[in-house]
Amino acid sequence: MVLLPYLFPSFRQSGTQSSEFSTIQAAVYSLGSRWSARTIFVYPGTYREQVSIQYKGPLIIFGSTTNTANWSSNTVTLTNNKNAADSGGNDPSATLRALSQDFKLYNVNVANTFGGQALAISARGTRQVYYGCEITGDQDTLFAHAGNGVQHYAYCWIEGSVDFIFGRTSACDPVHHVFDRVKLVSTGANLKNKVMLGRPWRVLARTTWQNSHLGDLVHPDEYSTMAANAIPVYMEYGNTGSSADTSKRKYFTKTSAAHDWRQWRWHRTTTNNKPTTDCVPPYGDSAVDQAG
Repeated sequence: MVLLPYLFPSFRQSGTQSSEFSTIQAAVYSLGSRWSARTIFVYPGTYREQVSIQYKGPLIIFGSTTNTANWSSNTVTLTNNKNAADSGGNDPSATLRALSQDFKLYNVNVANTFGGQALAISARGTRQVYYGCEITGDQDTLFAHAGNGVQHYAYCWIEGSVDFIFGRTSACDPVHHVFDRVKLVSTGANLKNKVMLGRPWRVLARTTWQNSHLGDLVHPDEYSTMAANAIPVYMEYGNTGSSADTSKRKYFTKTSAAHDWRQWRWHRTTTNNKPTTDCVPPYGDSAVDQAG
């Protein structure tokens, strides 16, 4: 595999060759404090560790796979079982803590196996991309917080039971989750008419579901709120399935067109005289695209 012009350290459990490391975290640490773009390749295996990404420049991590089209043939799993209560909060419990901008993860499974409130991924940076990843947990699986920027999740399987995709918002730092071409499925439990598409804790939530299949798992109300005096913006467009009828929604903002996530593309720029990178995902563009 040729990955130029990036420096290309690799990672396998043996770590026997030059530029190979025995942990993913060691490979990340080896990059130091550079600003230039770097790439790490991970060989097949299950890796039990917690990884923190704080590299200053653009960073790509590729996992070995026999089919790059989605998560189904991934051969790399990063897993841990820290929990929020014992770790001092959600973020410290995450198996992968991605705290940098311009970070991309391809074809890596990330799991938190604790079974309660515990993160698989804490994604805290703009221009982050997750492609072909299986992200699994229970409560609070994925913390997707791009600040005033954007993140993309394409052709991923995202699994959990309670609030398993969530973020943070405020009047000066709004967050808008857009779910495009998504299929909701149950992994075995009888969840007919029990699943809410949104349940915000704060008053300024913004969520769009579009071009997705909303089957009988979805509660007729579809949305709820846990915040007093909430003014959430819940939009839907072009959905299909038995729960796509919006006439009985308690919280609903009508829209006549799909949300144009293409406006979220970003391009090569310079920030504080340091280069950033063009992070348009090569295979998909929406905020949550083809997610499970």
